[in-house]
Amino acid sequence: MTVKKVLLKSLDSKINLDDFDDEGLFYILPTEDSLIDKRVNYIHDKGFLKNIKFMTFDALFFQTSPPTNPNPLYSFYVLKKILKKYFPKEEYFHDFSKNIYDFFNDIFVEGIDFSSLLTFKDTFIKSLYEVIEEYESFFAKKNMTLYKAYRKSICQLKIKTLIVDGFVDFRYWHLKLIEDISENSDVYIHLPFNLKEFNLIEKNLEIFKKMGFEIECDDAKELDSYLKGKNIEIIKGQNFYNNMVFSYIKKSINESSIKNLSIILNDKSMGELLYACQDLEELSFDLDRKIFDFIGDQIKVYFNFLDKKNRDNIILRTQLHYIPISQDVDKILQVLYMNNFSRIEDFDEKFKDNLFIDKNHIGDFLDFVDKIKTEKIDPYNDLDYYINFLKNLEDEIREILDRDFENLKDAEIYRVGNLSLDQIDKFINIVDSFKDMYDKISFKEFREILFTYLDSISLKSLRNYEGIKTASLDKIYYSNNEIGIYLSYDKNKNLYKKNFIYNDDNMEDLKRIGLVKDYNQIELIELIYRLCNDKKSIFLIKNDEISNSLNLIKTRGNIEISTYEDNYISSALNAYENINREDDFKLDSTNICQLKRILENRSFSATDFDSYVKSGRDFLIERVFKIEEYEDSFKEVDYLKDGSIYHKILENYFKNRKVYDEDYLKNLIMKETFPKCSKVEDLSFSEKFKFIKDFSYLLDIVRADTDANRINKDFIPKLFEQRFSFDIGPINLVGSIDRIDAKDDEEILIDYKSSNSSTRTASDVFNNKSFQSVIYALARKNKDKKIAGFYYKIIKNFKNVPIFVNEKYIDKYDKGRFYKSDDEINELLDNSTNKIIELYKDMCDGVFYNEDEKKKGN
Repeated sequence: MTVKKVLLKSLDSKINLDDFDDEGLFYILPTEDSLIDKRVNYIHDKGFLKNIKFMTFDALFFQTSPPTNPNPLYSFYVLKKILKKYFPKEEYFHDFSKNIYDFFNDIFVEGIDFSSLLTFKDTFIKSLYEVIEEYESFFAKKNMTLYKAYRKSICQLKIKTLIVDGFVDFRYWHLKLIEDISENSDVYIHLPFNLKEFNLIEKNLEIFKKMGFEIECDDAKELDSYLKGKNIEIIKGQNFYNNMVFSYIKKSINESSIKNLSIILNDKSMGELLYACQDLEELSFDLDRKIFDFIGDQIKVYFNFLDKKNRDNIILRTQLHYIPISQDVDKILQVLYMNNFSRIEDFDEKFKDNLFIDKNHIGDFLDFVDKIKTEKIDPYNDLDYYINFLKNLEDEIREILDRDFENLKDAEIYRVGNLSLDQIDKFINIVDSFKDMYDKISFKEFREILFTYLDSISLKSLRNYEGIKTASLDKIYYSNNEIGIYLSYDKNKNLYKKNFIYNDDNMEDLKRIGLVKDYNQIELIELIYRLCNDKKSIFLIKNDEISNSLNLIKTRGNIEISTYEDNYISSALNAYENINREDDFKLDSTNICQLKRILENRSFSATDFDSYVKSGRDFLIERVFKIEEYEDSFKEVDYLKDGSIYHKILENYFKNRKVYDEDYLKNLIMKETFPKCSKVEDLSFSEKFKFIKDFSYLLDIVRADTDANRINKDFIPKLFEQRFSFDIGPINLVGSIDRIDAKDDEEILIDYKSSNSSTRTASDVFNNKSFQSVIYALARKNKDKKIAGFYYKIIKNFKNVPIFVNEKYIDKYDKGRFYKSDDEINELLDNSTNKIIELYKDMCDGVFYNEDEKKKGN
């Protein structure tokens, strides 16, 4: 008779593997990180592993699973085809199908009975019962299963004793494996989470009791008794947050060692900050990072170009390194940016006469136009045609990748590139099985299948096992360390799925059938376990605001929040944060060369220099190293979600109308937004709602722009989203002007803003604190245009906020302080040009100061 025992123990309990016969001993741990950690420690203590098999459940599953589970991409498109039959009118069908697929996948993983869908209050969920029945039946006929199934031939693994250690929660297939193994082997479940406050543990015990397990239980303790006397600190950094983070990391290394330190992230974006700063901070982190699939991205760009040869796609296609054009890319791009076109057909004989181009380069440019016109793919063909097209493209990319490696010897780029091409090979093998679904297929659908696959794969960086272990709590809560530094615990983490089925209305039913668990309780138990096993725990937060889980720890552990006051400077990168220092924030010489190379190969946007003047350090971190989006620029607002469509409508309107014409505007909106419908009455309810919203919004803009009393009434909206690229000395400036109103060669430049608070003042511009308007003006002067003014247009109230108005081209109607002479505006442009060059030199010299410091404005 086999032993089946659950060991419910206190938080400091440990399994002693020496108490068990190592012959046929399988030791199962919850995560790969904990497995590596336990295995390394065991070898360190004992010198060898004996016969013990250290595993995760996934590893055990792959040794017992049959080859009967379909490929996820194939099963998704099978489901998508079935869903089309049941929901033919569903909008955004691809995203809709993804949500249903994820929902069904959860059902299969957790072993939920299909009939439970019929018990939901939501009639839509009930309607999915027939869909999942047909979906499962499709694969059953092929002797395939969607459940996470496995062979019953577990006995071949010769498991004598199975120890399952450290699991806070179990999946359905975990329990099935345990149940089947326990028929012929001894099984011990070690749960070192005996806490009075959490009913999750009790639920797990009930499951194991039904499976015939004996429960061996220590007396449960309250959370307060576990936290009492633990070395836990909560420190707020306020204005010195980044300096505080890196200071405590370095202090902890000095206090213990890299091996005994781990960083626990409550937000993965913090991991990107650590990674980007590690060279400047002279630190090394072991981060499990997803890396950019640059080849997959270039294939996407090329396929989008083949589908639609519009301005944006042509410009992006021109820049592809692995699918190159033969001409001088920089010269071609310069011409593309300088000329206004919408699609490839615009490059006809008539257009050639109006090109802004150096005569010496016109031949190369026309060759380029001919080349991209010949790059085509059939809109409809069989799968083999598109598979062979992709194979040929892959071969060409591989040749360039090999050649680059021979010349540049960049091993990491070569490794990632080959990983990406290996994924393309896998896709080709997978999509070959789609032939039972498609006799013929459109290019658009093949492209969608390829993009779905590319979005689902994850290319991983090489693990740096010599670095500081850095991961989310669920990955390393069961690892051994002396010091834990906890970051981003000042905000709650959303632990629930972003899926329309998992909404508040369905939550009660989802929990009842077992698809949604108490993830907050699971995370909290993991956090408490980790804190009680660390010798020292440090939570670093920005201000007084803290997450619910940290608030519980603070309250029950009677912990006070302290304020960071240390003068320790972790590196030159954070030196400016200490307000007692008089010197500028300046990088040392070891980092300047590296930074200078980055800046010299970087194009600058119109707002980059505004960002640099406001805070040099934030510019470095957020724009040069691109840790996160800069908060003050390009704010996403609902009013401009459809900005490019709005601009196209307005452009067509003002080309054909100079006065207010409501009917004409209505027809334009129908034509551009709903090309398949000719009448508002033919639209669906949601489309009508969108039409009314768009029409109301555009109506207000057109009224404002056709108002006979406006200052600039002689200027007509002419250009929208006008791209530019030009050089000031060594600096390449690129960008896009939202709108240009013109009268002959005189122009008013307009930038849309969400509200007045996001604009810069005229004083900022004339005092060298803002350069966006100046850069726009310089870009148009390079086109021999005359600058009549610069405005912000506030999209909430459609008002203009002038920064400067040229009184030479627009008559004064009052004593407005924004009116300037032509000489004053030219002087502004000259001064700002000199200042931009000066600021660029400062950047290259490693100077990054804050405008609030001593030398601001100099």
